[in-house]
Amino acid sequence: MLNRVFLGWNEPFVELVADWLLGQQESLEDCLILVPTGQSARHLKQRMAHQAGALLTPIFSTPGALMRIEDPDIAPEWLEKLAWQEILENKAPRESLESLFSASAIIEGEWANGLASEMVNLRRSLQENGLTLADVSRRLGTTAEGKRWEALGRIESMVDSWIQGQGMRSRSRLLKEGIQLPHGCSKIILAGITELPPLVARHILESSLPVISIIAAPERLQSLFSDIGTPSEAWSKQTVDWPSENGSVRITSDPRAQALEARRIIAEQATQAKDIALGCVDTGAGDHLADELGRAGWVTYHPATIVPTHGIRHWLRSWCDWLNQADLATVMDLLSLPESSALIEADAAIIAHDLARLRDRWMVIHPDDLRHQLKHGGHRSMKAQALEVIRACEKLERWRKLCLIGKPADAIRHLLDALNVDHDELAQIWQWVDEASELMNSSQRSLGFWIQLMLSDLPKPRAAPPSDRMLDVHGWLELMFHPGSHLVLCGLNEGKLPASGAEDPWLGESARKLLELNTSADRAARDGFLLQSMMQSRLSSGGRVDLLCTRNNEKGEPQLPSRLLLAGPPEDIASRVNILFKEIEPIDSKLRWHAEDKAKWQAPVGEPPQALNATSFSDYLSCPFRYYLKHVIRMQDSDPSRIEWNARDFGNVIHDILEAWGSDEAARALIKAEDIAHWLSQRLDLKVQSAFNHRIPLAIRIQLDSIRQRLKWFADKQSKLMEEGWKVIEVEHKFEIPIGESLVRAKIDRIDQNTESGELRIIDYKTGGGTDTTSSAHRIKQSARTNLPAHISEGDPALYTRNEGKKESSYLWKNLQLPLYASAIQRRDRQLAIPCYFKLGEAQHDVELRSWSDFDMIDLRAAEACAEWISGLIARQQFSPIAQKPRYDDFELLWCGRSCDEVMAPSTL
Repeated sequence: MLNRVFLGWNEPFVELVADWLLGQQESLEDCLILVPTGQSARHLKQRMAHQAGALLTPIFSTPGALMRIEDPDIAPEWLEKLAWQEILENKAPRESLESLFSASAIIEGEWANGLASEMVNLRRSLQENGLTLADVSRRLGTTAEGKRWEALGRIESMVDSWIQGQGMRSRSRLLKEGIQLPHGCSKIILAGITELPPLVARHILESSLPVISIIAAPERLQSLFSDIGTPSEAWSKQTVDWPSENGSVRITSDPRAQALEARRIIAEQATQAKDIALGCVDTGAGDHLADELGRAGWVTYHPATIVPTHGIRHWLRSWCDWLNQADLATVMDLLSLPESSALIEADAAIIAHDLARLRDRWMVIHPDDLRHQLKHGGHRSMKAQALEVIRACEKLERWRKLCLIGKPADAIRHLLDALNVDHDELAQIWQWVDEASELMNSSQRSLGFWIQLMLSDLPKPRAAPPSDRMLDVHGWLELMFHPGSHLVLCGLNEGKLPASGAEDPWLGESARKLLELNTSADRAARDGFLLQSMMQSRLSSGGRVDLLCTRNNEKGEPQLPSRLLLAGPPEDIASRVNILFKEIEPIDSKLRWHAEDKAKWQAPVGEPPQALNATSFSDYLSCPFRYYLKHVIRMQDSDPSRIEWNARDFGNVIHDILEAWGSDEAARALIKAEDIAHWLSQRLDLKVQSAFNHRIPLAIRIQLDSIRQRLKWFADKQSKLMEEGWKVIEVEHKFEIPIGESLVRAKIDRIDQNTESGELRIIDYKTGGGTDTTSSAHRIKQSARTNLPAHISEGDPALYTRNEGKKESSYLWKNLQLPLYASAIQRRDRQLAIPCYFKLGEAQHDVELRSWSDFDMIDLRAAEACAEWISGLIARQQFSPIAQKPRYDDFELLWCGRSCDEVMAPSTL
C-alpha cells in the first residue's frame, strides 16, 4: 500500500506539493499529512489556501507529534526524573551502581541528580524506536558494555515500578506498545519527510492504510531513496554544484559579518520580502540575521531566539539561591527584583541601593555581619539605612525559615500568595504545584529541590512574533517549505551542516546502528539531499541561491566550511578550497571608530566643592576632567561582592590599628619592639573580632597573617626611632587652612618630635606598593626632553624652580599632600616640619621611614602657590583639557578602549 511520488525540483517544493494535493480527485478531509515541522505545516496550509481559497483541510501532523501521546496516565518528565533520583539514591542495589561508576563517584557530590537527567534523555532517545533499557540490554548484552546495560535495565525496572506506584506509566513503556494514528484518517501522505523515527516508520509501514510519500526530487533519482521515501546514505556522497550566474558561495569572518553580507545581497538583488527564503543552519547566528535586517527596516522574526528568564521564574531562581545560601550577595539579587517588595513590605530598589553602599563601605558577607557591625559602632553615618536593610533581611529570613521547615507545597503556595504578582507564567506554576503537591509534601526533599525541578520542567518561553513581521529566519528543516525564489542560506559550517548529533556518552554511533536508531550517517544523507533539493528548486525555476559560511563562531573560535560545500567534481576542489579558505580580515579592520557628538557621553553637571581635601590635588594635577568625575560628581567604582579586604580595606585596617596605638599614651610609650608588636597584635585581634565576630573568612585569615607581620616589622622600626629620641606627640590631627578661594582640610596620621633637637616630622602611613621616595612621590624633576601634560603650561604654578648647589632645577608638582600638611603645622607652630612616609610594605626591607630631608621653605611656598592656583581653577569650574596619559586612570572602563576625549561630548569639556 506504499506509493512514492517524485515531484521533481523545478519549483520550490511547497508549490509543487500544494498543486499535487489540490489536484487529487479524492477528498483530503480524512487524510493525515505528515510534514517535518509545525512551521512547514503553516506554509503548506497558507499555500493551499492561496491557490484554492476555502477548502476542507486535511489533518496535519509531524512525526514528533505522533510520538507525543496525550494521556493523563503518562508520567510527566519531571516525575520520571524524580523517580530515577529516588531509586538511584535510596533503592538501587550497590552492585548495580558500581557496575556503572566507581565507588567514590556514588558517594561524593550530587551525582544522582545529574545521572537522573542523563537517564531521562537516554530513554527519550530510545523512544525513537520504542525501546527500553531492558531491550538495549538484550540486544547489546554480548558487547563490552553488556554488564552496564544489564545494570541499567534492572534499575529501570525499579523506576517504572516506582512510577506505577504513583498511579502512572512511563512514556517509554507506552511507546513500546506502539503509537496511535489520529482517529478517522483513511490515508497517510508523507510530504517532504526526510527523516522518520524508526518507531513511526515501522508503524506506518505496518498499517493497513494507503501511504503516499511525496519526494522533492526527480524520478530518475529514485534509487537514492528508501522504500518510505527518506534519503539513503548515498546522498552524503553526492557532488554539490555551486550556484554560478544566479547565486554565490561566500565566506565571512564571523556571524555578524555574515548577517551584514546577507543584508547586502538582498539589497543588491532588490528582492521583495515575499520572495526571500531566508534560513540559518546555525541557530545562534540567526539572531544576528534578524537584528541586521531589522536595522535595515525589515521586521524580522527568529523563532529560535532564546528569551532570557525574567519575571517570576527569575525571582524563584534567586529564591532558591537564598534557600541554599543566606548571604548578603543573595539578598542583593533578591532586592534587585521588584517581586521582593511585597515580601519585605518596602521598596526593594531603595533597600538594594542602601545595601550596595553598605557592602562597599564595609566588607559584610552575611546579615549577621551587618548586625554585628551596627552593634559595635560601624556604619555610624548610615545607621538609619543599615537598620532598614536589617529589617528587610529579617523579613526574608522569616520567609526562608518557613520554606525550610514547612511542607514544600504549602510553603510555596504561601510564598506565591505573598508575592502578589500577576505574571502570565504564574498559572503554569500554580498548575505544576497542584499536580506535584502530594509528592512534595510527603517527600523529605527541600523546597529548593522542588523549585529547581519545576523550573527545569516548565516550557521555555518563546519570543512572540511581531504583528508586522516581514521576514522569518527559518530553521533548516522548514526552509524547504518556503515558496521564496531567492534562497539565502547562512551558517553552512561543519558541525552545523551536516548536523552533528549531540554527543551521547551512552549511545555511540555503533550502538545506535545496532539499535536501529537514526545515526550521523542518516543525518548527513538527509542534509545532503535537502541542500541539493532547495538549491535546484530555485535555480531550475529562474531563482537565485546565495550560500554563506563563517570563519569563526560567535565566541571567536575557528570553524570549517561544511563538507558539502567541498563535495564537488575533482577538477573543482582546488578552486573551492581557495575560496573557502582565503584570508579574511575582520569586518571592522579598516574602519576608524567615530561617534557623532549626539552619541557621545554627557557628564552630569555638579557644583565644585567649597572645601578641598589635601589628598585631592594630585587628582587635579593628573587630569582636571578626571578630578571632576571623582570629586565633583563623585563617580567611583565599587566592590560590594568582595570576600577579602581590597587595597582600601587593607590599608584602613592598618591605619586604624596604628591610630589606636598612637592614641594610647601608655602604648606609644613602649620602647621594646616585642612589647609594641604584642600590643598591636592584640589590637588587631580585637578589631577583627569586632568586624566578624567568630566567623572570619579564610581569605581574611590569610591577610591577617600579612598584616601581623607588617606590624611586627613596624614595631622593630618604631623601637629604633624611639631610641633615636623621636616621640609621637599627636595622631589623627585635623586641620583646616584657607588657600586661595577654598578651605583645605585634611587629617595628619601622626606628628613626631625629637626630644633633643625639637625637630618635627609629619608622618603619613603608606601600605601600597611603589618605590618612590617621599620627594619623588610629590614632584617630578624636569629636563629639556620633558613634555608637559595638556592642562599645564610653562609659567603655571604647577612648575617651580629651586637652586641645588651650583645649578637651578625645575620641578613639576604631582601631589601636594605632605607639603600642605607641613603648611598647616608651620602656620600653627611657626616651625617647618619634615614630611615623611612611614612605608609598611610586603617585605621587611620595605617597612621604613622615608624622610624628605631637604624639604625647605621654597618647597613649602611653591606647594602653597600651586594649591592656590588649582583652588582658583576649581572655583571657576575649569576641568579641561583632558590628560591623554594620566599616571593612573580610575575611569578607564568608561572609555571602552578609546581615549577619553573620543567618548566625551565637547560640551562636557
